[in-house]
Amino acid sequence: MIVDVINDDMLTASSHKYVAFGINTEGVLRGEFAREICNNYALGFSVTGKRELGEIIIIQTGLTKYYGIVCYSLENGWNDSPKILADCLNRIETLEKEKIAVYIMDSEFFTQMADANLNEIIKAIHLSQKQCVVYCYIYSKKEILDGIE
Repeated sequence: MIVDVINDDMLTASSHKYVAFGINTEGVLRGEFAREICNNYALGFSVTGKRELGEIIIIQTGLTKYYGIVCYSLENGWNDSPKILADCLNRIETLEKEKIAVYIMDSEFFTQMADANLNEIIKAIHLSQKQCVVYCYIYSKKEILDGIE
């Protein structure tokens, strides 16, 4: 479930122990956030190679675990991404009260991926069993919360 929405830089504003973001089956870094994670925090995301939808790649740096959720394909798009994302979030092991910071990709990336249904992705995050804090630059807290009603 979405417990908060923050319009700020997750990497400087966040003290979350768990950080999740979408990656593709081809293993190609897309979007600013994935590149920044790879370059500054978890180099292992730069060499994930080809993956299957629904896989979760975990890299721990210090006290933070980064979860690369394989939920879309550059070639085949975002067909089942909402369902895959919710399933993967539910599989992340956290302490009961811990929140997962979930990064929604930047506007440039969503523009390139025309079949990415942001409303369905947000609803999937909200329907997950985990407490999620959504970080997003492109939509306000109100826009995101209105989308889950």
